[in-house]
Amino acid sequence: MNLKVGDKVKFLNEEGGGIVSKIVDNNMVYVTIEDGFDIPTERNNVIKIESQGAGSDVFAEDYQVEEADEDVKARAEQQVRSQPLQPQRGMEQGIYLVFQTEAAKPPMVGNLDVYILNNTGYKIYFSLYTYNSGDNNLRKHGFLPANNREYIETINREQIEQWTSGLYQILYVHEDKPALAPANDHFRIRPKRFYKEENFQEYPGWNSPLFAFQLSRPGLLPKATEVYSESAEEKAEISRPESEKVVSRTAVIDRHITGEREAKVDLHIEQLVDDYQRMNSMEILNTQLNYFRRILESALINNIQRLIIIHGVGAGILKAEIRRTLGEYDYIEVHDAPIADYGVGATIARIFQD
Repeated sequence: MNLKVGDKVKFLNEEGGGIVSKIVDNNMVYVTIEDGFDIPTERNNVIKIESQGAGSDVFAEDYQVEEADEDVKARAEQQVRSQPLQPQRGMEQGIYLVFQTEAAKPPMVGNLDVYILNNTGYKIYFSLYTYNSGDNNLRKHGFLPANNREYIETINREQIEQWTSGLYQILYVHEDKPALAPANDHFRIRPKRFYKEENFQEYPGWNSPLFAFQLSRPGLLPKATEVYSESAEEKAEISRPESEKVVSRTAVIDRHITGEREAKVDLHIEQLVDDYQRMNSMEILNTQLNYFRRILESALINNIQRLIIIHGVGAGILKAEIRRTLGEYDYIEVHDAPIADYGVGATIARIFQD
C-alpha cells in the first residue's frame, strides 16, 4: 500500500485511526491520533481511507477522520520534530544549535532544518537570538525538557548567513543537583563550516546527517552560589543609584584572560571534565575540540588579540584539528608557543581582525 504524509488511515488490529505524520521506512510509519499523539505502527496494521468510495463507507460508522488539510499536516510534522531523544552517543553533554540536512540528499545540497537540542539531563529555559543587519531577532524561546529537541525553522542555503551569529540565554534546572549560574553569551559560526561535508555527522534519532554547534555546557558553569555570594564591594554596588551601576556580562573567554587582550586555555581533558575516566578517546577529543571552538568564537567576539592554546603532544590529532580550524580565518596567524614556557604542546594564535 502506498502511503504518504497526510493520508487518513484506520488501524486494523485496534480501534481508531488518524493521519500519517511521518514515513519511517517501508515497514514503519507514525500516525497522529485524535489526542495529538504520534503512534509508531507497522504499515500492515493500517489501511488508507479514501475520501470517497467503499473504503470510507466501511469505516464511517465507528470512526471519523477529519480532512488532512495543510494545517493538520504541519501540526503532525511539528510533533514528530519535537520528540524526545536518547542521550546522543558521541556528542558531549550540552546545548546545541543543530542544522539537519534533508533526508536522502547529500549534506551539501538541499534545505536545512534548524533545531535547538538539549543533550543534557537538565531541563532548560532558553531564549535564542540571531544578529541580522544590526538587530537582535528572537528566533525561539521557552522550556525544553532534558534530552529533547525543538524545531525552529527550515532554511535554504542562501539563508545560512542569517544564522552565523547571535546570542543565547539558558537557565538550567535539575531537582537533584545544585543550581547553576545562567549561561549568557554570544555565538558566531564560520560560514565555511556549513560547506564541509565532514562537519555533518549521523546521530541516533535523526534520519539524516547534521551539523551540531555547541552553545553551552553545564559542566563548565559555576554553581549559582559561587557567582552570587555577595562581597562587601557587591553589597556597596547594590546600594548605589541605578544610574551609577555598572552592567557586566560574563563570557566564556573571561575565565582564561591573562592580560590585556590576551588569554590562555588549557585543553587537557582533566582541566575540562571531572569524570573523564569513563570517556573513550573519541569523546575526549570531541570535548576538547568543542570547548576550543567555543573559546575561539568568544575570543573573536571579545577582541582578544593573542590566544595561547595548550593542547599537549599525544598523537597530534588535537593539535592538527586546532590548526586546521585556525587556518579557516584569514586574519589569524599561527605560531608554535615558546618551548621554554610550554614545551612542544602549545600553539599561539595572533588575531588581527578589525
